[in-house]
Parts: sequence; C-alpha cells; structure tokens
Amino acid sequence: MYEASPFLTEPPASAKLWRYMDVTKLISLLHTSSLFFVRADRFLDSWEGAISESNILAYQAAAAGLPVDQGQTLTRLPQILRGFRKHTYISCWHQNEFESDAMWQLYLKSDAGVAIQTTLQSLKTSLTNYNDHPVYIGSVQYLDYNTQRVPDGYSFGPFLHKRVHFVHENEVRAIIQVVPSPRPDPKIGPGDMLHIEDDPVAEYGLTVPVDLTVLIENIYLARGTHKWIREAIHDLLTRYQLYLTPRQSALGDLPSIQ
Repeated sequence: MYEASPFLTEPPASAKLWRYMDVTKLISLLHTSSLFFVRADRFLDSWEGAISESNILAYQAAAAGLPVDQGQTLTRLPQILRGFRKHTYISCWHQNEFESDAMWQLYLKSDAGVAIQTTLQSLKTSLTNYNDHPVYIGSVQYLDYNTQRVPDGYSFGPFLHKRVHFVHENEVRAIIQVVPSPRPDPKIGPGDMLHIEDDPVAEYGLTVPVDLTVLIENIYLARGTHKWIREAIHDLLTRYQLYLTPRQSALGDLPSIQ
C-alpha cells in the first residue's frame, strides 16, 4: 500500500507517468496483474544508490572530530548506505505530459512495444490491496556528484538522486525498502546494530500486485506498429478484461502539407 513520506518530493496527483516496454513485458504485466520492483543492485548503472564524493569528504571531516568508535561508525557510513542496495526495490516511471521520443528509443529495440500511461494518483490507488510492505513514491532529483551532496538523514536518499547526466529521464520512482531488523553484535559494541549484510528478501525483485483497471489509463502503440500487432494487443487487453482501445503513437503522424 502507498504510504506518504515527509522526506520525498512528489509530483502533482494529476501528473502523467509513463512506462515504455516491449510486448513480452506487457504480457507479463497483464498475466500477473503485478508491477515488478527491481532490486536496486540489479540495475546496470553502477552508480545506483551511490552517494557523492562531497558526502564522503564531509563524513571523513566530521569523523576526525569524534571519539574513535563514533568516528569509525561515521566513516563506515558510505559502505552501510551502499549495502541498502540489496534491500531496496524500485519501479521506475517517466513523468511527462506527452509521449517522449527519447524514451521510446531508449526502452524499445523494435516497433513491437507499448507505453503505459497512468497518473500519480492512479498509481497510488492501484496499490491499495498490497499490504506486505509500504510503498513510497518520489521524484528523482539530479545532482552534480562532483560538487553536490546527496541529502542525508534517510535511507531513501541515494535512490532518489541520480547524476545530472540522466536528467532527461525525468524519473518518478515507487520504492520499497525491506531493511533487516537490528540486533546485537558483540564484535561491534553494545546496543542493537543494523546488519545490512543480511540476505535480502528477494533475489532479483518483488512482484507487487496492482489493480490494472485503475493503473492503466491509456496504452500507446509504438509508431510503425503493424496492424496485426495492434489487433493482437487489443485482443490481449480484452482477454484480461481491460476494455481499452490502444492509441497509436503521435510520433508517427505526418504533417498535413508535405
């Protein structure tokens, strides 16, 4: 179920969100009635969940003025935060009022693909019957990791900030974090410690059930989609009781005067 967080910045409830996918992923979405939340360390981007150089330098400077045990904990913080990648699960969406040619090209390698369009409010509502873990939603902020710090104070921070090179993604993320329960560790010291090295709850990601009749407001077909593919997708939607007429991408339209 969706849960609000004061640490996250959300777009307006009416903001349009998009997921671009090939037909095989559409079939999986329809068959499972679920969104797949990818484990953060499974993304190809090695910077996923990373903090900036400015963060690391700030931690080192602060640790120098602390007692040894506290300073060691602070200098270990980058590794601890890095460990959260195994316990963080993400569903990525592109925010845009219109289709994006860049997103079509980024996520599709052929004409056999679709774009699912929803809104922030519909995404939230579609998660109502999922009660295993809280689902948080926030807009990704883009930083210069050479000069700017990822905000501290909450474990979501590194997963809602990316390098400025990815600003074209204009990404909104739904996030689930399943953190191991703290427990004593005599090797470290008194008190309960967070064992971030514990095994994650899923190897590749979490399958989160959603109400597709709420989630999917429109489906757009890639430009150049053949008629038989268009008809097959329409039949597929009907089979799963989604009575939507797929829309052809406007990017294939021709000017009235040529």
